[in-house]
Amino acid sequence: MKSNRLLENSAALVFLQFLNYLSPFIILPYLTRSLGLEGFGILSFSLAFCMLLFIVTDYGFGVSSPEYIAKNKLNYQKISSYISGVIFIKFLFIIAIGAFGCVFFLLVDFRFFEEKGITASLILSMYALIITQGFQINWFFQGIEKFKLIVLYSVLSKIIYVLLVLLFVHSIADLAYVFISLAIGNCISLIFSYKQINREKYKFKKVSFLYIKKLILDNFGYFLSRLSVSSYSTFNSIILGSISNINNVALYSSAEKIYQACQNLTYAVSQAFFPYLSRTNNVKVLHQYVLATFILLLPIVSVIIIYDFTSYIVVWFFGPVFESSSNILDVFLICALVNFLSVNYGYPLFASINKTKLVNYTVYLASTIQVLMLITLYYLEGITPINLVYCVLISELVVLFSRLSLYFRFK
Repeated sequence: MKSNRLLENSAALVFLQFLNYLSPFIILPYLTRSLGLEGFGILSFSLAFCMLLFIVTDYGFGVSSPEYIAKNKLNYQKISSYISGVIFIKFLFIIAIGAFGCVFFLLVDFRFFEEKGITASLILSMYALIITQGFQINWFFQGIEKFKLIVLYSVLSKIIYVLLVLLFVHSIADLAYVFISLAIGNCISLIFSYKQINREKYKFKKVSFLYIKKLILDNFGYFLSRLSVSSYSTFNSIILGSISNINNVALYSSAEKIYQACQNLTYAVSQAFFPYLSRTNNVKVLHQYVLATFILLLPIVSVIIIYDFTSYIVVWFFGPVFESSSNILDVFLICALVNFLSVNYGYPLFASINKTKLVNYTVYLASTIQVLMLITLYYLEGITPINLVYCVLISELVVLFSRLSLYFRFK
């Protein structure tokens, strides 16, 4: 019965991620051709900032909450307090981001952003997206193991997003509408999600300052872990856009989109395994899944790289002007294989020995090495797309081998 539940949850999350990336795979070819290389570079640079702020508003609750809720979901008072506390913390961070943004743009020279194609209307639309993304509660449905609801609400929001982009985005002048479309889609998902909380017999309630403080302190490690991951993922696009030209961001980000699609399929199954292993400690199922999938993926990736199919993929998907990103995609595909192993042998595996916090230390180590590599590249004037993707590969390898080392030491 437990295995059936795991299979059902895994299938739902894989389907969810398939839909999450089906909409970009429908819309990205349209955007790259409508916006051009420069426009797509501006979009990617702006999205990278949003992704970094998503990490702040999430504060690691997307990782820690499913485990906590799964272990206490029958205690309705306890989970109601927890949900209320998490939402209030997210509200505080969203307000803080808005206040900091106002002060920041009053003090700095806005011409730097205008040179990168970032306008005031684009920034406002980005903030609208940050607000609506910050209040998402997929972690709640993961915790109560009702993954079909995540799929249902996400499908609806993605359909709305795709339709709005096709209707309103036709040139580089319409960039802000991409973020507005995402925000509107998120709003629809939020309405249904928050109504479902009451249907599940959980209620919003007042929580004390001490409880809020405790949640913030307890979750700091998870937040720092997610922020550390951004040092070798999201942060690369920001660095590249700040130091190099916006076209390099477009080339790097186009290859990274495919890597992120692979990542999110990996995270989908990992999210299903996390609460399952927290309850059952059935590591054998995890090992069987990882081994079977890796044996299937390795030859596929090898053939794609060896026979240079990445050039055809990039040209077909993004357009001829993106052809030079194929060598970046080659390395990102290797990163995807390593990431598949490191993610599944991360929180799910360590949940089985009740030592999930050790996973965070592996990310701290990788991010430290990443920062040192970036500093070195900066002084050597080597901040280029291909050098950055090699840094990602090294960081992913560090995460994988350090996790395996810690697991065999503490199991």
